[in-house]
Formats: sequence, C-alpha cells, structure tokens
Amino acid sequence: MASLQAQEFPEGLFEIIVVDDGSDPPAAVPDDVRVVPHGRPIGSNAARNTGARAALSDLLIFVDDDIEAPPGWLSEFVAGAARHPDALCFGGRAILRLEGSPSGVCARCLERWRVAGSYGGEDEVEGPARAGWVMGVNMGVRRTALDKVGLFDESLPIYYEEIEWQDRVKAMGGEIVYLPDALLWHRRNAAAASLHGRLTKAYRRGRGEMVAYSLHTSRARLARALLGPPARAPLSLFHACRYRCGEGLVSAVHQAGKFVGTTEGLLRSRGESLSARS
Repeated sequence: MASLQAQEFPEGLFEIIVVDDGSDPPAAVPDDVRVVPHGRPIGSNAARNTGARAALSDLLIFVDDDIEAPPGWLSEFVAGAARHPDALCFGGRAILRLEGSPSGVCARCLERWRVAGSYGGEDEVEGPARAGWVMGVNMGVRRTALDKVGLFDESLPIYYEEIEWQDRVKAMGGEIVYLPDALLWHRRNAAAASLHGRLTKAYRRGRGEMVAYSLHTSRARLARALLGPPARAPLSLFHACRYRCGEGLVSAVHQAGKFVGTTEGLLRSRGESLSARS
C-alpha cells in the first residue's frame, strides 16, 4: 500500500481499490483506499472482476498483494498504454525479490534459491511467456476489452488463471503488449519461504498449471500428461529422504497438484464435450 500511494503520478488521477477476498481478519488499509469485500474466499479472477466493476477508469491495472512498486511504475504503465492505443491488454515486468531463506533445504537446492533471488540476474526476471501472454501480478486491461470478450473466468483455480482471458483477447484479434519499463518487485517474504508456504504454493501452482494447460491441448495429450506426476513424485520423495531436503517434499506436492489439475482438466473437457453433443 505504501509503495502504491507513493507513486509519482498526479494526485486525484488514479485510485487504489483493494478487493478483500475473504481474509480473516479483514484487510487493514489506509483511510483513502477503497476496500470491496467478498466476505468469503472466491478466487483471484473473481477479485479481478470485482475490482473492475468497482473501478471508474478505462485503464485498469491489476497487482497482487505481494508486490512493491517503485515510484515511477504507474507513470511508465500509463505512458506505455498511451503508446499503444489499440492494444487491449498490457503486462509489466516483475522482478523476483527473495526476503527470506528456506529452512530444511540441501546445499544444492539452497543455491538455486540464491540464484533465483540474485538481483540483476536472468533467472529473477519474470517477463512475457513464449506463448504471448503476460502475468496477472502486473497486468493492465482496457475496460473496452472486458466489454468485448467478457469478464475473467471465475471457475479457474489460482495460477495461470488469467491466461484463459488473454486467449480470448487474442482469439478476437486483440493485441497484448509487454511493457518492460513498467516494472515492480514480486516479493517472497519469510512466510513464503517457510516449508508450509512453499508446500501450499507448490500444490496450487501445479494444479493451476495443468488446468490452464487443459484449455490448450487435446484430451489425448492431457491423458498422457496424467502419467507424469506419479512417475516423478517418487524421485522427489527419494531426494527428500536421502538429503533431508524440504524441496523434495515441495516437488512431490507440486506433482500432486499437477495430477489433480490434469484430472480436473480431463473432467472439464469431458463435460464440455458432452454439452456440445447434446
């Protein structure tokens, strides 16, 4: 909140809206920040839709609750959007910043954490994916895009859930632009570095990844992908036991999430197939 309020941007020309997705206790924010509560956890796409309905601007910029924005971030984002008046969606750059060290990690895995968190290295730069989509942690959309392609799909689980909406934009010929100068820091604090935090995120990321993948691939490929997690999980568990390394458990839980997400994707595609036949 402090970094967003400290933006070098004309006062009164932007508004901060916090969508409280059922947090307990409710989110505490400064008096001049508007809060729109959900009452219960619904999901990130639902939060984006709620924020879009509450906002007044044509340019809507979505960030997550684990970011810090430098003072010039908003100005760069708005200027980038102005340079591309026909684009419907924009993505800024996110730089990973580790603020805590994981416990119970072997030396090899710990070194990977350090490399990922080294400022200025290639591994910590979260830019555009090869598929042509941008990350929801630093994403802007024009309200006209929501009018044309509809709101975000609230049935999708967290992680990669914004991709489906961007695919709809591209399917209708809309342009998605990457703005590398509109950068912010994507923080990983001590809670995220704890074993519980890493396990939770690994499962949710694996699940979300495969649900999103199921929207782009055939049922045959998805069925083959179902065999991958059971094959890889034992190796991860062996690493956890052999080296007493929590990252082995994290990897195994990630594979479990991928298995669940793949199963959900198969069921979703089967439901759509039956609906199309009827």
